[in-house]
Amino acid sequence: MQPAKSLNRRNEIKKILEKSFELNMVDIIVAAYVGKQKFKIYSYEIFQPRKCAEISIKRVNSFENGKFQHPQLFPYKFTNFHNCPLTIYIQPGSTTTDCSKVDYFTGLEANIMRMMGEKLNFSVSLYYWPSKNM
Repeated sequence: MQPAKSLNRRNEIKKILEKSFELNMVDIIVAAYVGKQKFKIYSYEIFQPRKCAEISIKRVNSFENGKFQHPQLFPYKFTNFHNCPLTIYIQPGSTTTDCSKVDYFTGLEANIMRMMGEKLNFSVSLYYWPSKNM
């Protein structure tokens, strides 16, 4: 088996991973054959310092001599959000017709969200969810 010579490997891997991100596919890897029964395994990072919701291609493993070099095949992507904002829509108790920004949020859900934000290092942008049924 020969590696594909007509393809730009880095660009092809990037296209596959970008499309996967668009389709909300989180646990995905791409194996690129590099010759002599060796593969480089790629995935992507979503959250990085000063880069929120932008993918960055990362080599996460390799396969050679009949085995993977690292035991974890799918790296966990949600341990640190690097203070990126997560947009959360809440349904208020009263009728609303637009998605206006919420300045203050209290209660059990708010406390859970604050604890998660501290642990996972993310900020929160809250908006009212429009509901015609309320």
